[in-house]
Parts: sequence; structure tokens; C-alpha cells
Amino acid sequence: MNLDTPKLTIKDFCAKVQTLKVTDVIELNLVIDQLNALNYLNFSGDCKEYGELLCNLANLVAPGNDHMLSKFCCLLYFSLHKQKVTLLKPSQEYLLNFTISAVQSCADWVCGDALMALSALLESNSDYSKKFKEILIGENGVLTKFLETDYDDKNIQYNAFQCLYSLMKCPGESSLDVDLLDFCFKNCFLILKDQLRSNMGDILVLKIFITSLKCLQYVFTSKNMKVGNFGELLGTLKNLLFYGLPGQTFTQDTNLYPTLRYPETSQLQESQSESDSPYPKLRKQKKNKRRPKKTPQKKQTNDAPSMEEDGSSAVDASEGIANLSLSSSKFLSETKVRSSSSDSELSDADNHSSKIKSLQASLRQNAYFVLQNIVKVSDRKLIFSYWSYFLPEHPVILGLVTSPNIFTTILKDPASQVRLGALTLLAEMLRGSKQFLMHADGRNARHMSFTSLSSILATMISEIHRYLLLTLLSENSSLLLIQILKCYAVLSENVPYCKLNSDILLKFLKHVKTYLNHKDIQVRVACIAVFCSVLNSDQIPVDIDELMLSSNFDNVANGNNSIDHNSSPSCAVHQSPWIIQLCKNNILNEEPLPIKIQSLQLLSSVIGKYFQKSFCFFEAIENIILFCLNNPDTSIQLHGAKLLDIFGRSINIVTNAEMKKSLQPLVSALWQSVLMGSFIKCLTNDDVKTLQSVCCDCLSTLSSNDFKTLQPKQQIMYITVLLGLASDSNPNVRGAAIRCLGLFCLFPSLNQDATFLDDVSVILIKSVEDPNVNVRFKASWSLGNLSDALFVNKCQNDARIHQRLV
Repeated sequence: MNLDTPKLTIKDFCAKVQTLKVTDVIELNLVIDQLNALNYLNFSGDCKEYGELLCNLANLVAPGNDHMLSKFCCLLYFSLHKQKVTLLKPSQEYLLNFTISAVQSCADWVCGDALMALSALLESNSDYSKKFKEILIGENGVLTKFLETDYDDKNIQYNAFQCLYSLMKCPGESSLDVDLLDFCFKNCFLILKDQLRSNMGDILVLKIFITSLKCLQYVFTSKNMKVGNFGELLGTLKNLLFYGLPGQTFTQDTNLYPTLRYPETSQLQESQSESDSPYPKLRKQKKNKRRPKKTPQKKQTNDAPSMEEDGSSAVDASEGIANLSLSSSKFLSETKVRSSSSDSELSDADNHSSKIKSLQASLRQNAYFVLQNIVKVSDRKLIFSYWSYFLPEHPVILGLVTSPNIFTTILKDPASQVRLGALTLLAEMLRGSKQFLMHADGRNARHMSFTSLSSILATMISEIHRYLLLTLLSENSSLLLIQILKCYAVLSENVPYCKLNSDILLKFLKHVKTYLNHKDIQVRVACIAVFCSVLNSDQIPVDIDELMLSSNFDNVANGNNSIDHNSSPSCAVHQSPWIIQLCKNNILNEEPLPIKIQSLQLLSSVIGKYFQKSFCFFEAIENIILFCLNNPDTSIQLHGAKLLDIFGRSINIVTNAEMKKSLQPLVSALWQSVLMGSFIKCLTNDDVKTLQSVCCDCLSTLSSNDFKTLQPKQQIMYITVLLGLASDSNPNVRGAAIRCLGLFCLFPSLNQDATFLDDVSVILIKSVEDPNVNVRFKASWSLGNLSDALFVNKCQNDARIHQRLV
């Protein structure tokens, strides 16, 4: 039967279907076959007509004709899921009712097709998910019996979980109510827990697991989700992290108990109430005694080839054998012995094995996604108490069997997307962990009889650095390198390096520095961001501080760990530090925009931390600021203005009078160059409001002496612009301009200007009633400064200003 000729349009099909009756089974069968074979481009714009056509076809499917129902459900799935046809509201509602009735009444062999069509319909409409929720997942809901763990037909069960996933996937937060969240969590968690030790070679079981994990990802986007047995959930997910990974076995007990306690009594009791542990004072040493039931993890030492995407050098024997290619000599020798096996049988076996491995990798990846969402929405203290199960807490000891952790995946998983998921989870766990890691202390010897929390955390930090360094050296993928560097950046923001061995930081810095010249732009950006994080930390040892501004970093990286203090920056040394030279080259030379912006952020961190040592690179900073403000790219102007703002703030907080006096001529010269240049263009750029607000912040750091040196014409120009920006439509610009005017009120050259004070008072009185709270706050603060200026005038018996204001 030729379905391609003649080519029919939707109107032709509509006209033809309108003439059919329920008894015209042969013609109806032909129409559905032709629609299934029809090119999507022929009806992409006829959503209304196509929806009416589907509804008419549904009316023609006779009850009990399961063969026709199966074909029609396939047509629905093809149209909505594969071809992304958008139906109108009446058609959607009618077809939803039709498919729900079909699922309830059809034979088992058609039920899978009906559930597929139902899943496609639910995915395309968020408005009806709430309306049909009770029918689908209520006490006697259509999907309820299919989602039970003991349901036999795995194909139907998989399609039922797909329907549940479509319900969770619907856009619009209104559909994710508490009942739906509870139902989804209960069924998905039970299926994962009860069938965890099922046959890992069953494709349908793997698909059910993956769909369940995808549902749980949506469950844990809500902070309102309450989990009764948190440790059991984490234990089940931890087993899934290594599902199908060679050399890994499932633990007999998936219930995890908190082992690390945050050292605050009141908060500790709160964490205990949220956790499921019956042993609140259980120590890690006791827990380790229960673990050695695991099978030791053997490493591949023979000549079996490694996997294609493997980022580690060690591959398990079982994984190596399972992935032998046709070119492998060992495989060829085995195929010669099996003379009874045909090439087609071997090909089918290879395809099945490849599909199983792909599904297992997808399952592990989705397990990491669920854990990422759990970490995001859960209390940090609660997650911290389970760190020992996911992060290494003691060095590798020969002969000691250790539980697998995140780095087992990062170093050994053959799938790059799974390794990426593990690195993303690691970064999420470390983010905001400063309140915990601040208790780490590796300066004291570790006693065998008692291991303190500070020692455990210090060892954990050391091991994380060691494993990340191994990963950095073994990984080739740019995407994974970026994520590794992001982990380093998050880690360095939270670790108290001053209480640890300085070699930990030095070792990873010297390896990270080698990626500053990487061929991938984003890798270079991530590498610069690591140094930003290190500089922004207030827990860096003094010798590392000196190293960051020295010119001999490469010598130290090559093995000379002694720092020559005579070469550290001082007023007498005019050689720029390596980090300043790096930023200067990146900003002033022809480099991609992301490199320039990240280098400006790094330079801002350097200025903010080491301003008092800036004599030797002051000229470089001045050149960079002027270059940025004159650059036609507004993003470069913005970050250049931010650098100027930090520079101005830094000079204002210098407490050493002698140093401030020596810096003042240089700072005054810089301000003259800036204010006489293109700064006014940035300040008046109405297209970029953020740039305007930052420029107002820059002017807020201007000293009265530097303002006084400006020509009167320029003073009037800047004051006029600020008065106009104080009434800008953007609240950030208004607030920044009002704050700047409040500071200008205290300038000796302006607090005697009655006209200026009059204009400022009018603006401030109006701004204290501004709808934006930030603007009101800054206006109130500026009114205080204006009052101080008036008080000074009153003390000086300047009645003219008081009369003018009254």
C-alpha cells in the first residue's frame, strides 16, 4: 500500500473523516496509517484543524477495537511528542478524557500505547494537570496501580512513570502542590529502594529507574518537601551513584546515619530532630567498623583497553572486558574459539551491552542531579552531617577497604557526563561551607585514641585537594576542566588555609597557573576565577600572600619553595608582580572579552587586598583604568569603573598617615586624568543604568581636595549631572546619585554654596518618600549629612544660607 501518493492536506483528511462512520473500519485504518506516514511540514500551521481531526478520529474508534485504538494512540504520541504539534484547549481536554477512558478499559497489550499518548498529552498541557490529578493519582487513580512496586508488566509500569513525569514536568508551579509531591516521592522512592538489587541488565528496569529519578528532581525543587527518613533516601541515592560501575557493589544497609556534628549545641539539637539517627553521638571510627563487608575494588592491570571517555588511568577488569572492541586481539582470539556463534549474534550482544551501559550511565547521572537538588533545598547543617559518606575523610591506606565516594565517580566513571555531574555536586556541597570548614585545623598531630572534628575536617580538605589535583592532571575535556576549576574556586573561598599546611594551597596553585595559557577561552576564565577566589579569602597564609605579589612564582612552582622576601613588593621595587603583569597583558592586548572582564575582576581583588603595597604597580593600574573608561565596549567600561570604585574606597580606608600622604599625589593625578577624560560619557550613558550607578559610586570616593582642584566649569557639570540622576527612573541610579550628593554636602568648597544646598535639600526631601526602600535609606542618610553641613554653617554664623533654605 502506497501511503505517500496522492499527497493529501489536513483539509482533505478532515473532509474524508467527516464522511466516515464507526463501521467504516477499513477506511479509518487507512486514514490513520496515512496520517502516521504524513510529513509533519504539511500540517504544521493547521493546529485547530488538526486538533479537530484527532477528535473526530477518536469518536470513530469503536469501543473494544483495541487494534484501532493502538494505532490511534501511536498517532497521538507521534503528533504531540515527536512532531511537537500544539493543540488548542478544547481538543486537548477532549483527547485527555478519551485517553484516560482508554487506559481504564483497554486490553493489557494496548495499555502501554494508551499511556504513551496520555503522557504526551499531559506534557503539552500544564493547565489540566491539576484538574485531572485526582483521576490520575487519587486513591483509585488510573496510574496508581501501575506505579506499585509489585506490578508485573514493566513496559506498562515504565509508561505510567512517564505519565507521572509529565505531570511533574508541567510548567507552572501551581501544579506542584503538596499532594502531588508526596505521591511522586513515595512511589519513586519505593521503586528505587525495593528494586535496587534487580537485574541490572533489564533495559525496562533501568528506564523506570531513570524516569523515577527525573521525577525526584522536580520533587526536590520545592523547599516544602518533607522527608521522613532522610538517611535512607541518601543511602539509596548513594548506591545509585555507582549503579553499573565496575568493581562497585551495593551495601546491604542503605540507611545512613549522621556522623559529623556542627559544634553548636542549640543548632545541633535542631539538626538531630530533622535527621533519622537513633545514635546522636555516633562517631566515625565506630561506623568504619561496620563497613568492611564490601568487596575490595580491584584495578585493571592487564592489557585490556580502556574506555573511550575514561579520564582515569586505572580501569576495573570487569569494565575492561565488557568494553573490548572488535580490534582487540583478546576478543578476536575468543571469537575464533566460538565458531558456533554468528556475526549477527555477536552484533546484537554488543548493541545490547552498549545500550545497557548507556542507560546505566544515564541513571548515575540523574542520581547526581537529584542529590544536587537535595543539597540546594536542604539545611546546610543537615547535609554537613552526612559528608563522610560522600567525601573522603582519611588518606588512602594500602589494604584498607574504603567506601566509594564522589571521587570514585570523578576518577573512574567512563562516562564524562556522569563525572561532570559528580563535580557539580561537589561544588554545590562545598558552596557556603565556610561555617563548617572554619573549624578545620591541621597544625596539631592526629591522635589514634581520639580524632577531633578539626582533624577530620583538615584531613578531608587535604584529600579533596589531592583528588582534585589528580583529576585536573588526568582530564582532557575542556568542559570538565572548567568544572574542576570551579570546584577549586568554591573550595578556596571556604577553606581556612592559614590553619593548614601551606603546601596544600601552593601545590594546587602552581598546577592551576599552568592553565592560564590554555587553548580554551572558558578554561582560562575559570583559571583566573580561581585566583580571584584565593585573593578574596581572608584565610590565606602570609607566605602565600607574598607569593601572589612576587615576581618569582615560576621559580617556586619549579621546586624552589623558599620565598625571597627581598623581592616582595615595596616602594623601592619597580618590577610589577606576575599577577599584575598577567592582568595587564590580558586587558590591554587583543584578548577575548571574557578574558578581559575576568582579569579586571582579578585586578579588583588584588587592589582590594594589597592596596598598601601598590606603589610598584600604581602606574599599571592607572593605565588600565583609563584604557577601560575610554573603551567603546560598555562592559569593559563597567568593570573599569568598578575597579576605580574599589581603588577610591581603598585609599579612603588607609589609616597610616605617612602612607596616605605619599599616595595622595598619585591618587590626585589619577582622578584628574579620569575626570578630565571620558568619565563624564560613562556617567551620562542612559543606555546602561548599571554603569551610571557605578560611576556615581566612584564619585562618592572622591576627596574634597581632588574635587576642589577641578575647574569651576567641570565642578558645575558634575553637580548638574548628579542632580539630574537623583531623579532618574532607575532606583539604583537614584540611590547612588543621592548618596554621592550627600557626601558632596560635606565638602568645604560646597557646604557654603547656598544654591547647591538648596537644590540638594529639595531632592532629598522628595526622595525620603521614594517607593524604593534603598533610595529612602540613602536619602535619609544624606539628609543627616546635609544637617551636619547646616550645623557647621550655623556655627560659623552664616545666616544667609539659613535664610535661603527657609
